[in-house]
Amino acid sequence: MIVRKNETKTAINSFSSDSRVNIHRSPDRVGFIKSLNLGLEAASGQYIARMDGDDFSHPDRFEKEVAFLESHPDVMVVGGQMNIMDENGQITSARSYPTGGLKFFLFSCARNPLAHPTIMMRREVVDKGYRYDESLRMSEDVDFWLRLMNDGYKIANLPDTLLDYRVMGNFLEKRSALMSTPSTAVYAAAKAGVVRFVESVNIELEAYGSKNRILDVSPASFKGSKFYGGKNDLSITGPLAEQILEHLFSRDTRFIPQYEETFKAVLERYAADPHEYGLHSYEYKKESGRLDNNRRVKIGYLSGTFDLFHVGHLNLLRWAKAQCDYLIVGVHGSGAWKGKETFIPFEERKAIVGACKYVDKVVESCREDSDAWDLWHYDRLFVGSDYKGTERFRRYEEYFADKGVEIVYFPYTQSTSSTQIWKTVMLKTKDIKIKE
Repeated sequence: MIVRKNETKTAINSFSSDSRVNIHRSPDRVGFIKSLNLGLEAASGQYIARMDGDDFSHPDRFEKEVAFLESHPDVMVVGGQMNIMDENGQITSARSYPTGGLKFFLFSCARNPLAHPTIMMRREVVDKGYRYDESLRMSEDVDFWLRLMNDGYKIANLPDTLLDYRVMGNFLEKRSALMSTPSTAVYAAAKAGVVRFVESVNIELEAYGSKNRILDVSPASFKGSKFYGGKNDLSITGPLAEQILEHLFSRDTRFIPQYEETFKAVLERYAADPHEYGLHSYEYKKESGRLDNNRRVKIGYLSGTFDLFHVGHLNLLRWAKAQCDYLIVGVHGSGAWKGKETFIPFEERKAIVGACKYVDKVVESCREDSDAWDLWHYDRLFVGSDYKGTERFRRYEEYFADKGVEIVYFPYTQSTSSTQIWKTVMLKTKDIKIKE
């Protein structure tokens, strides 16, 4: 029986004249799991086996599975071992499953105990009302087997290789790390580097005789996670996690969820004409508003003498850091620009400011904050509100008007200032005689 959506396909229609083949067309796009249940309900044989349309069953598969079920009447479902082949039909690896006993039980606690495309079940399973749970998009088969086992029924695997399972990952292996990504070039380059690194380490592991492998997981998206906002939803992410574990325990090196739905067509277009694909991708992002050439990291800058460091300085740095991602602080060499004497040496003042957790970088300040912009191209200039309206900052506001720089005025700290500290110290020590 062939179950497919209500569309015609030459390869499938060629079987229509064979009385042994029943082509069951679903009325609309009901999905994979619903199609599995339609196949179970339409099947009329004593034994029911399944496989995917692009896989290859070995000629003696059904003979071996029927013989096993005939000689083991207590077993309800049987599977077997399978080869992994690429899109060109070349065998690349094999996937092994335990045949029974304690090892089979322990194996089923961590991953799928049966290779789904290899299974054959008794008609009795369907007659008893067992169906695939259509709410479990990526673990419907695991759930099926576990329900059978929980109800006391036996399942098993043959030691024989019964099927060649087609995995399209080899195409991605050749293309993904070389695929241009206009507007996210740094990300694409970093991803390509990671892919090549993982491949190299896996080769080294194999060369050293280790059976361990690093699994490269390349999902199209992480739906149901905080990555896209909202809350984590285990009912959505759980099935994907189970699939990842299955491939991990199989020591696979690459797993591409939703390959057919998402990756395949895109990669084929890229392979046909990388340059044309890149231009199209860039224009699409631009027209859809996804192209953002603005700098995402906000750089802040403020300058000051920071002599006799006090809570007013600390508050200024804390408020500034709260409004930018990276804070640069310029420290004046002296207080001469204000006509004041400094008590703490310049390098010590820089060290004190640099030790503050809110500061990312300390530099010697320029004569003008506008000159500092030529060096650091900051997005926000922070200053105390006592400077607002002065001739100097009116000039700055005009200078930065076409540069996208925002001047942020923080409240001036009335209670504490370096001048007040200086006056207090001088007043309380004027009558103290210091011995040489």
